[in-house]
Amino acid sequence: MPGFEDWSGRTFELVNLTDTVWKETDLVNARFSGRIDGLVINDIEVAPLIEAELDRRFPERLRLQVETEADVDRAWATVEELWAADKAIAATLPESVLQAPLREGEWSWAENFRHLVMVTDAWIARRALGRDDPFHPWGVPPSFMTGLPGIDTRARPAWDEIVPVRDERVAFVRAHLEGIDLECLRVVLDEEWAHHWYATRDLDRPQSAR
Repeated sequence: MPGFEDWSGRTFELVNLTDTVWKETDLVNARFSGRIDGLVINDIEVAPLIEAELDRRFPERLRLQVETEADVDRAWATVEELWAADKAIAATLPESVLQAPLREGEWSWAENFRHLVMVTDAWIARRALGRDDPFHPWGVPPSFMTGLPGIDTRARPAWDEIVPVRDERVAFVRAHLEGIDLECLRVVLDEEWAHHWYATRDLDRPQSAR
């Protein structure tokens, strides 16, 4: 199309578009994932619409919203329900599927839950409870975080090795709920649901189509 800079077919990762303005832009068949806050398309703010649709499709998200201390037990019980369901699904999948990228360039099922081990260590053990060097070597940090103490970036544990570590982290949070400030807990709850969703969103699609 004359006058357009053609970026069609490209993939962009780790791009910060904060406060950018896009005019006369084609977003045909484009896909976005990430933190979306304050995005306005054709004078309509998009994030509230996305949140409302996610809540409609996945009503358990509403049980993960923590506004007061009274919401904490309910929210973490929901996390435990999701994790129990995830383990039941994983028991039906071969190790090759659990270790394969969910989509091109993404983490595997196993890596998503190893990331949640790291999230618990970082936001609960370290930040909320002030423990030193809490990181399990199998934890998977995001790509923009490097050099976390104790993390073994070469580790490739099997799923049945990951489960006990993840179980221990879930139980650890349950045992310390009263000592966790709501800000840290909200971060963990958001991560818990997001990585549960990443792991399960494509299970009804053939592996070759992912």
